[in-house]
Amino acid sequence: MIVGKWSTRALGEVRPYDNEVLVFLSDETGWIYQLNMRSWMTDTFQWGMNDNGSIFIIGLLHEYMDEVARQSK
Repeated sequence: MIVGKWSTRALGEVRPYDNEVLVFLSDETGWIYQLNMRSWMTDTFQWGMNDNGSIFIIGLLHEYMDEVARQSK
């Protein structure tokens, strides 16, 4: 189940090949996907809530085009 999803297209992005999507899932994981005419990138992460109500994010896996996947920052 998706808890939250944001996209630059929803904000009126006019270039057809550019998009960024941020998704928070109910199992406290998520992903970020960025696409443009020349490249793509994706990161997966874990997330949760701090005691003060703010969100923390821990990067898991980073992939950039055809490079070997590595630990996300």
